[in-house]
Amino acid sequence: MKFICDGEDLKSAVAIVAHGTNSKTVNQILEGIKIVAEGNTVTFFATDLELYIRKTIHADVKQEGSALLPGKLFCEYISKIGKGQITFTSSDTSAVIEHGEGNDGNFSCMPVNEYPDLINLEANHYSF
Repeated sequence: MKFICDGEDLKSAVAIVAHGTNSKTVNQILEGIKIVAEGNTVTFFATDLELYIRKTIHADVKQEGSALLPGKLFCEYISKIGKGQITFTSSDTSAVIEHGEGNDGNFSCMPVNEYPDLINLEANHYSF
């Protein structure tokens, strides 16, 4: 997956969905933020299995796909980046966030196929 977006849009989206992650769970997957890039949008998801939060932003999607990142770490990193263009690139095992010249953040990805099927939670969700 690869997309380019505005840093402020990314910051806002991650801050909103991070409230849906659960850091006190025995299921580590629920600590993650799922990212799905398709068309000209990127959607961020978080759930605690009782409800889920999603936020969609516009982006220049170069390669469609999905990734699952550790929510708390990802949110803390994104909150500290500056304004401007962000390039997000991921594979099955890692993600790179490029912002500014020579400023890259590297993350290990969690297995996205283990993330809960959000269709079953549709009745209890919040979209921003």
